[in-house]
Amino acid sequence: MPMLARSAAHFAPDVPRETTFVRFGAAHPLGRIGTPEAVAELAAFLASEKAGFCTGGDFLVNGGLLVGIGVQ
Repeated sequence: MPMLARSAAHFAPDVPRETTFVRFGAAHPLGRIGTPEAVAELAAFLASEKAGFCTGGDFLVNGGLLVGIGVQ
């Protein structure tokens, strides 16, 4: 997770990376950070026949992080 590693190095350069990852995860309502696999699962669904009735929209893969912000 290169982007997450860069964020950890930027925001907490003196803290071990794994500790920063745990702190990042604690900020999410689900209590953990996302994984590339979570995004891949959504992409696979959208590319499949099962998504044949999806014609556009926002699909947020953020662990509920925006719930507290009130995105509409």
